[in-house]
Amino acid sequence: MNTSAGPVIRYRDVPDSPWRNGKGRTREIRRGDGLRLSIATIAAAGEFSRFPEIDRIFVVARGELELTVGEVTDRLTAGQVRSFAGEVPVTATPLAGPVVAVNVMTDRGQGRADVSVDRISGAVPPATAMVVLTGSVIVADGSRLGPLDTLAPVAAGSARAEAALVVLITVVDTDQRGARG
Repeated sequence: MNTSAGPVIRYRDVPDSPWRNGKGRTREIRRGDGLRLSIATIAAAGEFSRFPEIDRIFVVARGELELTVGEVTDRLTAGQVRSFAGEVPVTATPLAGPVVAVNVMTDRGQGRADVSVDRISGAVPPATAMVVLTGSVIVADGSRLGPLDTLAPVAAGSARAEAALVVLITVVDTDQRGARG
């Protein structure tokens, strides 16, 4: 069994920068191989930046917001997921203070992301990346991940969750050749 894990990325250590359109803030966790993984903070109502030819998956980590994608409005709370095309107009309105969200973007045609939010106690399954929402995860080297920390990639047997709610991201080639790490 492969127990090597990718790098541990501490949320607190990732630089915070403004969105392209200046309406929010983001911490870019990982970029490359057709994947961009970031954690955004939305403190006020506003539009998302548009990203043509990008597929997006948005997971609320903390807070509650109204998310309007095109003509459809949903109320999302922690752990809820919404997918949309990057060129579609999107607005977000925090409902009770700032919202923190995991943002997964893939280049359309190069790959697609499978994203799930899972409550895990025990071994964490292999994935391209994992972001902890609540609880903690212990990596094979003894590192402990807390809320908003990331492990990328997650190899089989490389991490154990202690009653953690996590976002698991697996990027799959669009030609179905298999997962990318």
